[in-house]
Amino acid sequence: MSQVTITLKLKFSALNLAKAVMFNEMTEENTRLANWLLTIPLPERRKLTTAKIETSLMSALANQTIRYTTSGTGKKVKQYKSLPPEINKQNWSIHKVGETYSLSFPTIKGTCASTCRSSLISLATNLR
Repeated sequence: MSQVTITLKLKFSALNLAKAVMFNEMTEENTRLANWLLTIPLPERRKLTTAKIETSLMSALANQTIRYTTSGTGKKVKQYKSLPPEINKQNWSIHKVGETYSLSFPTIKGTCASTCRSSLISLATNLR
């Protein structure tokens, strides 16, 4: 049986100011982290983990950035102007309230008192 990968690019719906600011901070930190990783030789970069780097991004986001910079695309890039964070299959969930679906995922460390997740995306469509 073959494996199928689906990539969804979702647009923000009714994003409030606080969440827009948070996403901009995440994008800036992700870009900074990716550009710093590109300065490290590839064999050393492949050995990095989130325990060995300093970032305000949650580990799931930082791990994805490490994977991205060691991938085929990351090998070709010299520097990123802007790199929005990518959410992979780690630590995300979908919630349905009425007809609206919300996708929540880890964000920046220390931004929440009880949990560091944010429902940044609301989908007003039927996902089937």
